[in-house]
Amino acid sequence: MEPVPVRAKVRERKTGYQFTIVFNNGTEKYFTKQCTEQTANEILLMIKNRIALNTFNIKDFHLTTERSISLQLYANTYLTYREKLIPSGKISIETWKKDYYSFKLFSGKVGKGILITAISPTVAIDFVNNLIDNNYTPSSINGYVKHLRAGFNWGVKNGKLKSNPFESDEIPRIKQENKKRVFTKNEISDYIKHTKTLPTRWKLDVFLIALNTGLRRSEIFKLTKNDLIITPKQGGGNIYNLRVQRKGNKIQVVPVRGKTTLLIKERIEILNNKYETTKILRASKQSQNPLAKERLKGGFLFFEITTPAAITREIREILDHLGIKARFHDLRKTYGTDLIEHGATLETASKLLGHADLRTTQTFYTEITSSKIIQEIQDIPEY
Repeated sequence: MEPVPVRAKVRERKTGYQFTIVFNNGTEKYFTKQCTEQTANEILLMIKNRIALNTFNIKDFHLTTERSISLQLYANTYLTYREKLIPSGKISIETWKKDYYSFKLFSGKVGKGILITAISPTVAIDFVNNLIDNNYTPSSINGYVKHLRAGFNWGVKNGKLKSNPFESDEIPRIKQENKKRVFTKNEISDYIKHTKTLPTRWKLDVFLIALNTGLRRSEIFKLTKNDLIITPKQGGGNIYNLRVQRKGNKIQVVPVRGKTTLLIKERIEILNNKYETTKILRASKQSQNPLAKERLKGGFLFFEITTPAAITREIREILDHLGIKARFHDLRKTYGTDLIEHGATLETASKLLGHADLRTTQTFYTEITSSKIIQEIQDIPEY
């Protein structure tokens, strides 16, 4: 029977802080770390907690000769490196923010002073299980793990770490339930009727563009007056397309239909009317916001919206007020479902939605709604 650790203590030595683990058979094991007094106390507290929970493993801490840095210093170095990638377009500011919040959450759970060499797969597993116990959503947990895994991979490539604690096969993989929420006609009607009475028109316009094109919030946020492409059609009339900046700053041209084209044209006309733009800035309480003014100068269609997150937040408030249990992203799901149910091929739907992989389209949009199935089988003869 293997000895069980019963207590731990720490004392300062010339080579660093020496940790002593005492086992129930009277034996002791030691390891030394070069760190600050605060970090040593944090590690000691973590060891005591694991002894109490019977999850302590000496192998997680046996790094006597390794020099290391704290998690806080490592995170700051990594985030500074990532921030420098934003101007070149290699990553977006939204991605950097996700990196930042992932490390902030992780540091808050395990301690800023913990040495990165002490962050073992067991620490990563405990972190994920803590998020599960605190009812974080599967998508949130998977997102944090994804960004932390990438962050520690950077450390491995740069020689700061020997291995990535978030690459362990034992880290819980949280399966996300594929909830395909589609707006009903009544919900769409209620939303349109309500937002027509509001002083801020963008809450209706953005909703309609997302519903009729399937564009993501970030893609709508980036639309400018120069993104409407008008091509003369043989025999008269015009063909209207929209230049869209997809994920990864990829540019794609997608067709737009009558009502959406008119909406965008109206927005372009507003940009050329100082009286209208001033009125919109006042109604949106953005008249003194330098970012809104900068977006107006840049010709952004929705200049009064200063962050993509504002789209989600403001529209969610209206949906909650109307008792509609849906998200802004469900407008995209509604558009994709309408495409499939009205005969569009998966390839066409995939292209219009800007999916990089056809399998994404197959995953989300090949399940026809139950009512549609019931409706279609009525015409099949029974024998």
